[in-house]
Amino acid sequence: MVTLQVSTRGLSLEPPTYQLSDNQGARGGGRSGLPRLENSMRKLVALVGVASLFAWSSPAQAQDDPYRDGWWGSFNIGPGWNSSDNLEGEKLTGGAGALRGGYALTPNWLVGAEVMGWFRDYLSDNLTRWNFSGTLLVYPGKTSGFFFKGGVGLTSVEFNPASGGGTERDSGLGWDLGLGYDFRIGRTIFLTVAADWYFQDVPALDTTNNLALLTLGLTWF
Repeated sequence: MVTLQVSTRGLSLEPPTYQLSDNQGARGGGRSGLPRLENSMRKLVALVGVASLFAWSSPAQAQDDPYRDGWWGSFNIGPGWNSSDNLEGEKLTGGAGALRGGYALTPNWLVGAEVMGWFRDYLSDNLTRWNFSGTLLVYPGKTSGFFFKGGVGLTSVEFNPASGGGTERDSGLGWDLGLGYDFRIGRTIFLTVAADWYFQDVPALDTTNNLALLTLGLTWF
């Protein structure tokens, strides 16, 4: 409660005072819940601070410097969801990673190569899918971190049965589309968040396969 007093000396503003009734203390258990709330708030503030640091570190340089120049490399990891014709609508979740690298022709156009792998144990067997692609990244703005990605190349499917007998491997054509954002965390280092879609056509298996990836990683220029 804020109390405003008028006196011959003028106006004075007293600090707010708070009072916790006995009933409120009994229902809330006194201060037993406050440490937990304070810890949660500290964690939230820390997360916001880290995110702000990633997004706004070196702001003047990020605005004025088209940093994408010369050679570049990137490594991302995250979950991936697989859907195939021969799974009859069943979707499999596995771990995935992508390694990319190449050369920046301009701050807006990057060319390179990419290797993507997706891994999953399926019915006690090990299933692995690969894409080997030539890739193109397009940044609409010279200093913006937002980008589109496209690629085309070869795909490979590996199946390792738990009963043994060796690895079964088939290959075909693959391509991919994606988008993402680079958050600057250093002069030439960026935290990259990306969402990608991969298509695999393997004639020997008489099936097509789709992979959706959501990854987090680092990019260096």
